[in-house]
This record gives sequence, C-alpha cells and structure tokens, in this order.
Amino acid sequence: MGVRAYELPKGFKERLRLHGDESPNGFRGTRPVSLNMRAVVIGLRRELRRSSTIAVCLLLWGTACSASGSSSGELLDAGSGSSSGASGATGSSSSTSSSSSGGGSGSSSSSSGASGSSGGTSTSSSSGTTGTSSGGSSGDGGGTIGPNAGCKRGVAMPQSTPPSGAFLGDGGASGVSWWYDWGPTGSGQPAAIEFDPMIWSPPLPDPSKLPHAQYLLTFNEPDNGSQSNVSPSNAASLWPQIESIATTDGIPNIVSPAVASSVSWMQGFFSACTGCKIDYVAVHFYGCLLHTSGQWMGLAEYLAQFYPFNKPIWLTEFSCDAGQSVAAQTNYMQAAVPYLESDSHVFRYSWFSHDEIKNGMLTNGDNGPLNALGQLYVSLPASCTTN
Repeated sequence: MGVRAYELPKGFKERLRLHGDESPNGFRGTRPVSLNMRAVVIGLRRELRRSSTIAVCLLLWGTACSASGSSSGELLDAGSGSSSGASGATGSSSSTSSSSSGGGSGSSSSSSGASGSSGGTSTSSSSGTTGTSSGGSSGDGGGTIGPNAGCKRGVAMPQSTPPSGAFLGDGGASGVSWWYDWGPTGSGQPAAIEFDPMIWSPPLPDPSKLPHAQYLLTFNEPDNGSQSNVSPSNAASLWPQIESIATTDGIPNIVSPAVASSVSWMQGFFSACTGCKIDYVAVHFYGCLLHTSGQWMGLAEYLAQFYPFNKPIWLTEFSCDAGQSVAAQTNYMQAAVPYLESDSHVFRYSWFSHDEIKNGMLTNGDNGPLNALGQLYVSLPASCTTN
C-alpha cells in the first residue's frame, strides 16, 4: 500500500525504536514520521504490552493485528509478497525498514541465527537507479594499524569505553582491528586498535576536532527521525564541506551516511551527490537470520540490496535485540561473522556492544573484561588481507 504520513504520539517513536514486539523472538525497527503503516501496527502492538488499559486491533491490507508473534529477520513488504534479494546493476531494489541504533541510542532486532527464529522489521520495496559518484579509491582489507591490520572486524562501543587490548584476540588471524563510538574524537586510543571518527549529524564539526585517521564515517541513520534525520538532498549539499574536513585532516577515505535500512534513501543520496567523493557505503542491520526465511529478510539478502552501488560495504551496527538471550546472540554471531568474513562486498563490520542490549554486550559491564560472547567474537576466524 505504500507509505502514509502518520504522526505518532509524543514519545511513541522512541519506544518504537527501543522496544520489541510481542514476538518471543523480538523486533527492532526504526521509522521516521512518514511510516509504512505495517510498522505502525507493529509499534502499536508493542504499546499494548506497555499498557493493559488500551485495546486496539487494526486491520491492514486484510491482515489483522494478532497477538501471535512472527519469525525472524526483517518483515517483507505486504504488497510485494516476496523477499527481495540482490537487485540488478541499476535496477530496482528494496528499501528495508530494518532498524538501528547509534550514537549511544541502540537497540536491535531479534535473534537465533542458527535456529532460524527471531524478530525483525518491515520492509517496503522501492525502485530507482543508483547514482554514480567519483573520487577516492576504495582499497582492500580492513584495519590499517596493529597486528590485525587488513582485517574486517570491528566494534561499536559507547564513548566511555574504548576497547581494551583483549579485543586484539590471541594474535592470530582474528580479533578486532578497528572501532568507533559515534563521535569525532574517541575516548582514548587503545594500543593497536584503529579508531575511526564519525560526523554524527549536522552541524558539522570544526576540522580541528577530528584526529588524523584513514576513514571518516558520516551521518548516523539519516533515514531515522530519531537519529541524525538528514534528507538525501541535505546530505548531498553538505558533502563538499565533509570532503573539505577530510582533506584538512588528511583523511583519505570517506564513508557514506550509515542508513538504518532504507535503500531508497541511499539511492536518493547518490543521485543528488553526483561527482561526490564517496568511497564506501555504510548500513545497519538488526535482524537475526542469516538468510531470508518466508516473510523475514536475512542479513545476506539485506546486504545484497546495496551491492548495486558498486562500493565496498561497512556494516557499522549489527546484533540481536535486547529481548534475546545470550545463547541467541551467540548463535547469530556464529552464523553471521563467517558470512561477513567471506563476503567480498563487505569491507568492514562492527558488532553493536552497548548496555541497551545487555545480552549482546561483548564485555562484563561498560568497562569490564571480555565476557564469553566477546571472547567468541575475537576468536572466530578472520579473512585478512595485507595492506
């Protein structure tokens, strides 16, 4: 049925972003004010959990809001009736409404990668031609410093907790090579783990606030009204200033804004930013299936929607939602990380380690040592390249 404008009650958008639906496998979704109505239904179902005094049942596209939960990944558009995988070189692609977090406000979707159960977000299909951009080589490999240079694996952590040396792993072909905290400066520089600064949203910072780095991350979830909330045209109009900041600070590579889910937002940005220096495409994913199952989109199919931009991909946030067990997070990590390591389209990826998703944290507390999930993350085999 497409997208309808729907003004949410005060505080509803934040709860839509942070709370899971009644599915035992959870849900994490984000939408700006202009929402796919199915996402609104799911959000209202969440509200029913929060208040026993409200009784609402909506019928949409002939489907009732029921009390039963669904499966995993990201819910595919009711109008399309099928999952969307990789699109053609310049053909149509799907705009998912997967969710995301960022800048200290994370939450995520559901879980159980290996078992194939979990929750997710609704998607809507959109078509369009990907724009073209120029400038900056995309290069190969991951981190640029330390024993894990040339590796993909990173971690997204809040500003107060830079990763410790334990994130380097055992010195073999594993461990974390880079990190970011949604900010421009980082909270200290752990030895041998590369920090990548981010311009989270406008207004843009003074170049003096950014450290010298190899990569500059930009706007966090511009397609999300509760995050940076920047339109494709506005992002394109600011891009010359971002390029100037990168040049001033000697940062050779610029990463696109990191969308919560919207392929159509990225298409609009590339179309508006012709001739811009965009070296990589950044995305988030909070669904816990590796591959699409029924109406639920998997990580592999979600990422494939961004292949047509012909840029290496940074998956800068992923994990399962706050309602999932440590076992579910573990199953998904064991399925997702090997896939990300083997996917040549993926340049880097970073697990979301934040206390808003406690069972997905890689440490015991904000400043604690690695827990079992963290030890697993740094020990899984990595496919690294030599820079």
